[in-house]
Amino acid sequence: MVLETLESMGSLHGYGIARRIEQTRGGLLSLNYGILCPALLKLEQEGAIVSDRASRKITDAQSSTS
Repeated sequence: MVLETLESMGSLHGYGIARRIEQTRGGLLSLNYGILCPALLKLEQEGAIVSDRASRKITDAQSSTS
């Protein structure tokens, strides 16, 4: 869901990713930052996403290299 959100919306902050996932799931799924943050860290370590520390935004790794 995180990667789908980044592909469709582009770079977002973690909060924006969580809110967008909630919107696309019709409010049936609620994410808090305590759940999302470890998932984002794991995706970054695996090279699936890239985080920009200056802007604090996250980007899909494939989008950032294209």
